[in-house]
Amino acid sequence: MTFDSQAAGLGLQIIAVVLLPIASAIYTWIATRDKDNTVHIKAVEKAMGDAFAALHSRTDKLETQVQYMPTPQQMSELQGDVQAMQATQDAIQRDMTTVRMSLTRIEDFLLKRKP
Repeated sequence: MTFDSQAAGLGLQIIAVVLLPIASAIYTWIATRDKDNTVHIKAVEKAMGDAFAALHSRTDKLETQVQYMPTPQQMSELQGDVQAMQATQDAIQRDMTTVRMSLTRIEDFLLKRKP
């Protein structure tokens, strides 16, 4: 088996006619997929960035709200203060009732008195 220039030319023609277009098609397909993937990845990164920014904003708001919430000890003190105020209000109400009754008696006395 001899390797002559005609066989080499035929081999090069086969490569030029068959293999190069196939290789070109494969390269084009891979490059197009890569571009599509790049676009898709950028879209996903943008969406994730927006979602992360919204989540970060919500977290900041929650942290600010929690920072200014009263502690359990402060809530207990506040509850005690409210109960003390309620007791004071009840005592004032009882005193007002007593004053009202006394005033009514004085009014009745004065109205029954004949000048």
